[in-house]
Amino acid sequence: MCDQIVPCYFCGEASHHDSTLKVPMFMIQKVQRVETAYQTSTVQYEKQIFTIPRCRACRRRHGLENALGTVIGALGLLTVLGAVLLALSQGIGWGAGFLLLAVVILALAAALQERLLYGGKENLALKHRETWPQVHRSLTFGWQIGEGPSRAQSFNWARERQKSRDQQQANLRRIQEEQKQAKVRAKKAVGQSNQAYQFGQDGNVEKLLRVAQDPKNGGRGTAIDMLGEMTHPDALEPLLGMLADPTRQSDHGRLALALVGYADPRITPAIQAAVDAAPERTSSAIEDMQRAIHLRANPALFALKPVRDTEEGQRRAYALYAQGDVPGLVQVALNPQETGRSRAVQLLGDAADPQALEALLTLLADPTQTALYGRVAKAAVHYPDPRVAAAIQTAEKALPVSWKSEIWLELIQSDLRNALYECSHPSMMYQPVSREEALKLSRA
Repeated sequence: MCDQIVPCYFCGEASHHDSTLKVPMFMIQKVQRVETAYQTSTVQYEKQIFTIPRCRACRRRHGLENALGTVIGALGLLTVLGAVLLALSQGIGWGAGFLLLAVVILALAAALQERLLYGGKENLALKHRETWPQVHRSLTFGWQIGEGPSRAQSFNWARERQKSRDQQQANLRRIQEEQKQAKVRAKKAVGQSNQAYQFGQDGNVEKLLRVAQDPKNGGRGTAIDMLGEMTHPDALEPLLGMLADPTRQSDHGRLALALVGYADPRITPAIQAAVDAAPERTSSAIEDMQRAIHLRANPALFALKPVRDTEEGQRRAYALYAQGDVPGLVQVALNPQETGRSRAVQLLGDAADPQALEALLTLLADPTQTALYGRVAKAAVHYPDPRVAAAIQTAEKALPVSWKSEIWLELIQSDLRNALYECSHPSMMYQPVSREEALKLSRA
């Protein structure tokens, strides 16, 4: 069988492939200590041998160069040995001079050897085997040159592997500890947020301000939101002070939205100054502040803010429904100062009373009650009256137009469209609350 014709790696000439130039390599897989009287270790490793294409002419040249190197090395050694013998027999002076000459000759011989053996490009490649493509590729994957690992290599490999395992364990413990601390902080923040919400339900402005001004309190966001809903005059100055504080930039968006409902000419310039001073132009706080400026310039959009009921207001509405007091529910639904309006509107839908329908249609026709449009429409569809669908369509057309996506506007539009769908599909409507359930909820 003919030999394969491949180009020689050293001279590039195509010739018969001579596989005598081989590079053994190994990769350690595992080092296991065996507890014996000698405390020996067993090493498991993978081995492979690379054969480098080389023509016979380069093989002969490499052999001659290696032989020449051996001769030059031997002559240098004999020269040094002769200098030592001369120094012993003829005296230090002769020996020192000859020794100096021997050193010069040896240095020239070494330079000559380096030039002859590794002066050419192909010989330099022969010297640096790690530059060969196959060998270099294997080295990048963790292989090493040699027949097999020595004790020192095995020890270093095992030490590095143990060091890597220890580092991984340390990283895992650190991550677990950080997750544990994060859970503790999150749990604490939930408790603080619930506490701030209760302060808001109680109307305790002083405690809300104390929570909002504490940058380490996890309930400060809820406290700021509650202060914004209350629009209490005592909260205006502290909110403006926090908005001007550069250390509170993470809260600036929430603070700006909380200040939207306050009637003070300083608010819009203060929000704009916070926007201009923000280092990150694409943060969510920037978006919230820009949204607050837009809401202050468009009061109709701010009027879309959902009506929130207090727990006491909801219980009162359930009590009126349980008693069958529809006029009382109508009075609550129509009074902007009541704290259970949203629940009262829902229960008017469950009441199935003509008085309730007239109140719901009145709310849908009132542009100052836009925030309740969605809830009113979902209550009105319980009445089989052709005026309901027309009123819902009119209310949707009367909604203000936002230059940006406004979540409150989107929610109201969604409720109005769902109500229109339910007008044509009565089976999609939720089941009314019974008077017995309402009585239980009024005492909860």
